[in-house]
Amino acid sequence: MKSIIISLYLLLSSYANTSFADFTSAVSNYNKGNYNTAFKEFKHLAEQGNIGAQTNLGMMYEHGTGTPKDYKQAAYWYRMSAKQGGAAAQYNLGVLYTNGRGVPKNDKRAVEWYKKSAEQGFANAQSNLGFMYAEGRGGLPKDSKRAVELYKQAAAQGYSIAQSNLGLMHAKGRGGLPKDDKRAVELYKKSAEQGYSIAQYNLGLMYESGRGGLPKDVNKAVYWHTKASKQGFSVSQYNLGVIYSEGRNIPKNYKRAVEFYKKSAVQGYSDAQFNLGLMYESGKGVSKDYKQAAYWYRMSAKQGGAAAQDSLGVMYANGQGVPKNDKQAVEWFKKSAEQGFANAQHHLGVMYESGGGGLLKDEKQASEWYRKAKEQGYVSTKYDDASIAYEGAKKGMAAAGWAVFALLALLLYKIINVLLIRYKKRKDAAKKITQ
Repeated sequence: MKSIIISLYLLLSSYANTSFADFTSAVSNYNKGNYNTAFKEFKHLAEQGNIGAQTNLGMMYEHGTGTPKDYKQAAYWYRMSAKQGGAAAQYNLGVLYTNGRGVPKNDKRAVEWYKKSAEQGFANAQSNLGFMYAEGRGGLPKDSKRAVELYKQAAAQGYSIAQSNLGLMHAKGRGGLPKDDKRAVELYKKSAEQGYSIAQYNLGLMYESGRGGLPKDVNKAVYWHTKASKQGFSVSQYNLGVIYSEGRNIPKNYKRAVEFYKKSAVQGYSDAQFNLGLMYESGKGVSKDYKQAAYWYRMSAKQGGAAAQDSLGVMYANGQGVPKNDKQAVEWFKKSAEQGFANAQHHLGVMYESGGGGLLKDEKQASEWYRKAKEQGYVSTKYDDASIAYEGAKKGMAAAGWAVFALLALLLYKIINVLLIRYKKRKDAAKKITQ
């Protein structure tokens, strides 16, 4: 907020419709942390039609600085300034429409305001408008070339998000740009050094793989991922977990891995949730805890994580961390198998072969799922198959338990009768001999 307020102070030096000294006083109080006083001063000026004061008042309402957070009031004051041509207000109003804060979510209206602001050369708006073109949102055609043009305009002004986005376009060779990892790295560095977390993450990836003319350097990768992680960027937190758990050119450290997986997992990052489940199941970096493993597998599985769905199915099949329940196991195996996950396809084949989880024994279905898994190079483990098949067969027997019991009882009754008859005949024959 502070940087925009200062830039508006410089921008509005030519506005004479209100006291310049009053505006300067409001900015000064804001920068000193006297937010309540600054709010009152900006409000007074805003009501007199001062564009900069209206924008700054909107920002204070949006962020809850010197006043309770109120997105509707923020939108109101941004609109008042935007209608007078305030570029920053036009951009900020566009952001509110993008996120649906204080106004209905509406990408078309967002694009309208981004365009007005971008035409005045406002870098933030140019970058956001570029993104809308790249994604084909807000009624715009999907146009990566136009996106690149706008990213370049914003990046030339030093705007970190545009620099990062332009770097990504170079890395992927999109928007008419040749694929150029070196140029991507240059742009990521400019953005990362300004503190933009996504650029820090991408720069970390480049050091991990040794791309863009960079040496392969895990320590520098960890440095940049850590920078992004400290800002709460969940993907970097996950990557740090992977680096520490696998020991990629650094000593393995499962405890550190768990720390980073947790940070990422609690933010809802599916891959981190799955890996955290693995750590709890194996007892690496944390005490073995099947309940916690099942919990994190479920969190990832609900988001569609195929590996987590399969692992949760195995937990249900074996009764680890959850009650044994082959029907639940089959449900999760199916969800995962239908996404093409080879392990789940094989496990589902095992269930069809054994007739577990409420499935009818079906050799054709079993063979089909085995084939799909094998085509992906799946190699089964005897322990895994035996464990799942045993539980499946046991459940299958339980479904027909009374019928089997009755049949065995009848057979036993007949055997006993035959033996009793034979015994009686032998006894009668012995009596005759003795007589």
